Amino acid sequence: EHKEVLGLLVTVRRATGLRQLSRTVVDSPWCTCAVMGTDGNGETLEVVQCVTRTERKSLEPEWNETHLLAPWETGQSLKLSVYSKGRSMQRLQGEVSVCSAIFEAGTCEGALPFEDLPEALLYFRIEPVAVRETTVVISTRALSVSETTMLGLTINNFTLRVTEVVDGCRLALCSAEQLLEAERPAKGDYLCAVNGVRGSAEEMLALLEAGKTDDLTFRRTIELEKK
Repeated sequence: EHKEVLGLLVTVRRATGLRQLSRTVVDSPWCTCAVMGTDGNGETLEVVQCVTRTERKSLEPEWNETHLLAPWETGQSLKLSVYSKGRSMQRLQGEVSVCSAIFEAGTCEGALPFEDLPEALLYFRIEPVAVRETTVVISTRALSVSETTMLGLTINNFTLRVTEVVDGCRLALCSAEQLLEAERPAKGDYLCAVNGVRGSAEEMLALLEAGKTDDLTFRRTIELEKK
């Protein structure tokens, strides 16, 4: 099963000049990134979102994480928000809105000030890409070699980027049965659904750890056709 959509590769690099919001400990910040769309009534809402890891006790955090946001449509802007947490309370440090005109024609890299904190900067890279989705049905048939009974998938806990697919694992065998070699899940792809469920990285990792996997959907970035 295949589907192609547009997407954005967003690298959240770092932030500088954040405020110390907690009175007792150095804040621990993280960044969310959201594609902004509209509902049926024309109200603005976040249609796709990702979250970086939390950089513990730093006012100059460096994440250097690349997330794949899809689907994205031409004209939809991007909002990056940095939050931080001290001992208990979570607070918004600031937000950066990136108009689609800045990146829809090609890769954009740089820094912008936070809307309510102009002395602070957020560094990022945005690249429009085509995205191919492929679903693999995980066979439950008995396998004769014990090593092949494992799913054999290693992914980044925050970006859901595949870092390894073990040769001879169940995922590799099922992919070989269903897909052409060029379409099989590989290092560099992104996991986007488990058993048809599309949720946060935390939610999908929990489904994988539950041990019953019926199907997995992966996304692979493809270079956009030149206009």
